[in-house]
Amino acid sequence: MLHGLAVVGCVTLGIALVYRFAPARPLSWRRLAPGAVFAVLAWLTASFGLRFYVVHFGNYNVTYGSIGGVILLMLWLYLGNAALLIGAEISSVIDDATRDPSATGQGR
Repeated sequence: MLHGLAVVGCVTLGIALVYRFAPARPLSWRRLAPGAVFAVLAWLTASFGLRFYVVHFGNYNVTYGSIGGVILLMLWLYLGNAALLIGAEISSVIDDATRDPSATGQGR
């Protein structure tokens, strides 16, 4: 249990570092944390949901043969990247909503 929490914490920190240093305008840690936490939770939910679907409903090997694993990998990467982008958007919206308008010159 502790090992799993440590992995989730490291992934959250990694995503937070991407959100902090990747944009042209760096965000504060307080403003990017909700987006990073959302991205990790959405990624985990999508991963467990995809796993549940494949185990109980999907027969990708019957339909696609050996390429079924590649199709599932691409779907999993798509869901993970969507979670990452939505988390980044959440962080950006929070930053825009809490930014001081006079600091950007738009307060007039």
